[in-house]
Amino acid sequence: MAPTISLPRLRERIETLSRFGRNPEGQGISRSCWSPAHEEARAWLLDRMKEAGLETRVDPAGNVFGALRAETRPGSKGRVAVRGERSEREPRAESIARAESNARAGTVMTGSHIDTVPQGGPLDGALGVLAGLECLQTISEGGVATRRPLTVVAWSDEEGRYGSLFGSRCFTGRMDPEVIPTLAAADGERLVDVMARAGFNALDAPKARCDPRELSAYVDEADGNARRLQVRALWPARWRSSSSGATAVRNRWGSSRRPRCSARSR
Repeated sequence: MAPTISLPRLRERIETLSRFGRNPEGQGISRSCWSPAHEEARAWLLDRMKEAGLETRVDPAGNVFGALRAETRPGSKGRVAVRGERSEREPRAESIARAESNARAGTVMTGSHIDTVPQGGPLDGALGVLAGLECLQTISEGGVATRRPLTVVAWSDEEGRYGSLFGSRCFTGRMDPEVIPTLAAADGERLVDVMARAGFNALDAPKARCDPRELSAYVDEADGNARRLQVRALWPARWRSSSSGATAVRNRWGSSRRPRCSARSR
């Protein structure tokens, strides 16, 4: 039986995340990046990733990653397989070689952000992160083997209080280090100061740049304030051609019908 995602678990996580920075009297959520509410949400998200069996890390730009290593059944020729299985027709040496090759393959990444605009909603950004986490957790719990590593990411300051798409621009090598000391919010609060309070050195953020060979594809989910869910798969990853970061792709807010998929929910 194919593994299935848990909608109750996803809903519960969306509701829990929405409590960080929630304004009184139904005035939405204000969870700007690096704020105390955001840092509490980051710690909560890291705990959920670890519970899901993912390997976690936070890069110098504050981007949060949860990764699942590739484990493909040798000889399966792309079919979904259960971890630990091996084709009886494939010699053990070839089995090991194939597994090592898969482990070195670039990751397939998905995600979004957990910071919000002032009085923002509970789904913008959060859905992309938590839906990705739910998918990876389902894959992990179901023992499903994959040809490539899988990663879910929460980009920092995607909403741009201090620097629009700050985390993804650092990740893609599009952040000018000389500009960082000048970045500030509309109220004058400087990025270097708020990052320092959160335990980060803003001047180290460009070190978050990714080696393009480590990324195979990026799957982007966004509601885009549209009536239909968007799911875009960039294959292979072409974030170098994006003008404003890993998650800002051409036709960012263009609507498209939700594709049929084989995943079921419980």
